[in-house]
Amino acid sequence: MNDNVEGVRNAIKTRMAHDRMRENPEYTQDEYDAQLRQLDSVAKRTNDPVTRAKLEAKGISYGTEKYANAIADLASLDEQKQDGKKAIRDNTNSMNGIYYS
Repeated sequence: MNDNVEGVRNAIKTRMAHDRMRENPEYTQDEYDAQLRQLDSVAKRTNDPVTRAKLEAKGISYGTEKYANAIADLASLDEQKQDGKKAIRDNTNSMNGIYYS
């Protein structure tokens, strides 16, 4: 798994370096950073023994396409959760700015 993660990480970094040389880059630095964070999240969750045990208890075997899809779904849910928390913080800060200014 670690070899695969490093291979993907290197591919993202290579694409980022080539993209920076372009007149109109395809992705922003923030988007590349998000891709790298997402890769780390997926790799961490894939190797997590608790997650692995829970998925295997549900009949989803490690190393299968179904396992990979489940990990990707969990990572997506984590990202949505983080986005929701950020939106709540932003709204709270805006409301505090309105009420206390």
